[in-house]
Amino acid sequence: MDADANPIEAAAQTGADWPVWKARATFYRAIIERYRDYINEGEQKTVPVLKSAIDPKEPAVQNMRSEIVFAISEAKKLAAGEKVVESRELEYDTETDFDDAAKAAFLAVQSLGKTHSELSISFWLTYAEMASLGIADAFDRCLLLCSLLSSLGCKTAMVSVLLLEDGSTHPVVTFGSPEEGYFLLDACNSRSLFGEDAAKTKQELVSGFITGDSKKATRISYEFNHEEYNEYEDNSG
Repeated sequence: MDADANPIEAAAQTGADWPVWKARATFYRAIIERYRDYINEGEQKTVPVLKSAIDPKEPAVQNMRSEIVFAISEAKKLAAGEKVVESRELEYDTETDFDDAAKAAFLAVQSLGKTHSELSISFWLTYAEMASLGIADAFDRCLLLCSLLSSLGCKTAMVSVLLLEDGSTHPVVTFGSPEEGYFLLDACNSRSLFGEDAAKTKQELVSGFITGDSKKATRISYEFNHEEYNEYEDNSG
């Protein structure tokens, strides 16, 4: 700022020169921040409510499932060519098609835009809002991905909240079994690839995980799906 400039005039001009969207956003932010305690209180989720947030039958989730299943069926038709096959062979089969379906689900959720929210509030988007707005934060992405994998026939998918080395947390989706191995999906990281993190145990899976901003995970703090909720103590010391 010019040393001779009037700071009050400069501030006024700054606000006056804002585009309409910025003025509105600043005004709305002031309102939200004033009532953030009420919003945070209303957005708190108990364990039962958190579990119910994983909803494979929710309409928006079912719409996404239908698109994935349709694409797989179309790919089967294309692969069959002129060959005569029974209609059931062209239908989605969890046993043979889940890997392709899970990858499609992962990419669909990963493609959602970030909220870029700088507000000091906790706010959960509904699945319909995620679909219509095309955005979701880290936790909402995991809820959606877990619900979608469940709708595609995965019985072991869980939202796993990881404790990071700096004391913060990071949600991911895990699924698998001791026989087939465990997989970790980080739909919050646009550079993350489907199935790149796999291990024989969940602890091995987590111990090798690094977030998109290079933070290491130490353990699972808690995890859940629509049927169960588990919390874990720190047994390292």
